[in-house]
Amino acid sequence: MLIKPVDNTDHSETDKIGNLSLIRHRLLKTMLIAFVVLGLPALVISCIEAIKLGQLVGMILYGGIYLLVSATTRYFHRLPFVFCAGVMLASLYMIAVFNFFHFGFAGAGIAIAITISVLATVLLGIRSGLVTAATCLVTLITMGLCFIYGAIEVNPEMPATTTNAVSWVAASAVFALLTGSLIFSSGRLQEYLIRSLASLRDKTEELKEANKDLTREIKQREITEAKLR
Repeated sequence: MLIKPVDNTDHSETDKIGNLSLIRHRLLKTMLIAFVVLGLPALVISCIEAIKLGQLVGMILYGGIYLLVSATTRYFHRLPFVFCAGVMLASLYMIAVFNFFHFGFAGAGIAIAITISVLATVLLGIRSGLVTAATCLVTLITMGLCFIYGAIEVNPEMPATTTNAVSWVAASAVFALLTGSLIFSSGRLQEYLIRSLASLRDKTEELKEANKDLTREIKQREITEAKLR
């Protein structure tokens, strides 16, 4: 007795695997939601501190960024993907720059800048990651020069290494090397993922074609058996 093959292929999942943009959309949407949820307590605390210190500009900046990201998250599916990614990356960039002005958070600012570069690579490609990294590096160097040459007022409690030119050169070099390696690693990983997905899609298509051929052969044999009877 001949048994017909059962097509258990999940075509919807195959289409999802073949569509890398869907993965990027989900990743970006998840990051935006996390930004909105986790950013609310930070926004409240930052606004309270800004009011105490009389830094209304900082409060307006953080509030504007939060509202922009919230609106982008709310209307995510109606907006172009590149626009949503740009809002996310620009928001992180503005937070990094704002942290550079508060040198007690310089480490956080550099960490955010590295994160921006890696996310730009994952979401928009390695070229965008390199451009973003270059922008962050130029910002880092510019801020350092402003502090070194007194263009920005220095807090008396700020450590001496903050206004040391050698320290800024070292920090810039470390940032460039670390970010460059992360960007190229992320780029290679993305290329490997794309090739793997494409290979899996091709193998799935081959399996579907082989299944169709087997189904046709079984039907032909059933017809032949019927004639013999």
